[in-house]
Amino acid sequence: MAKAETSRVVQPASDPALEAEVKAAIGAVPTLARYLLPVPWLTRLWVALVAPPLGEVSAELATLVLFVVARDNGCRYCSGSSRTILRINGFSERAIDELERDVHLADLDPGFGPALDFTRRLSRYHPAPPPAELARLEALGFSPAGARELAFVAARACFITRVATFLDIPDERFQGLERRRVFVVLRPLLRLLFRSGTSTWAPPDGAPAAAPFAEFVALAGLPPRIADGLRWGLAQTAELARVPARTALLITGVIARALGCPRVEARARAGASDCGLTPATFDAWLRTLAAPEMSPLEVRALPLARETARYRVEELLPRLLEFSEAHEDALVIEVLGLCALANLLCRLEVIDDRA
Repeated sequence: MAKAETSRVVQPASDPALEAEVKAAIGAVPTLARYLLPVPWLTRLWVALVAPPLGEVSAELATLVLFVVARDNGCRYCSGSSRTILRINGFSERAIDELERDVHLADLDPGFGPALDFTRRLSRYHPAPPPAELARLEALGFSPAGARELAFVAARACFITRVATFLDIPDERFQGLERRRVFVVLRPLLRLLFRSGTSTWAPPDGAPAAAPFAEFVALAGLPPRIADGLRWGLAQTAELARVPARTALLITGVIARALGCPRVEARARAGASDCGLTPATFDAWLRTLAAPEMSPLEVRALPLARETARYRVEELLPRLLEFSEAHEDALVIEVLGLCALANLLCRLEVIDDRA
């Protein structure tokens, strides 16, 4: 099958100032970022998730986590990118194929198998991994902060793969390089390129004292650099430009209910109440996904949001295309970014100290 050169859902954009922010944070402007540029808050949230340096979770394990989640969620963009990076870092095609079939068959570091098992359970969220899973990771050698960092990396992968899948983002230009003859010669140089330096990114204006859903960050026991970045990223949602706050909270509530995440749902209900929607009406709309008082955008967006909690790409894509044909690109990106964010927040419940 030929590679898609562009998305069927939205088109890439250009924003020199925002592109400069992205490049300063992570050293490049990937294809995925170019599709987020019409929505600055989402672009900055994505940077806040991927730029902070990891501590206990190695770059190799983080790439494996992304690969496993991408395969689980049918994300061609992340699957292809992470596969190429694994090959650059010395994984054979056979080892990657074994990893696709069963993590227990792959020749991995002994601690990676249980970490990737946990990743799959967090990705599928059917049911959610119990708090005891974190204790199991600690028994295998992760520190308490390291186990939570792994959960964050897995939740982050769920966000990235959903953004890339929902927006139908095409392959990066470097994907498939491992199948070319020149790869053998270039691999040592590419390995240095992908491993060069340690990120020093920090929130440009410091971590805000408050942000939507920031209570999950405060209680999650995450390493400070990740927590600060996440809190700053969540604060960017204050810049919602096209989706009304009530609609954004309904989207979050729909996904939280679909995944069985009571704390995220309760926070969305409280926020919707501040927007004038009574708790009883909020609950009724989450049950029915339809009401005469809903806006036309809510009528279209809420059923789509519920489908993003657990989905098959081949079934979801026609709905995404239908939605994109009815709205401008920036609105489509904002709605689907909110869906990806809600899925991230729900998975962060696993590392919420109140769980």
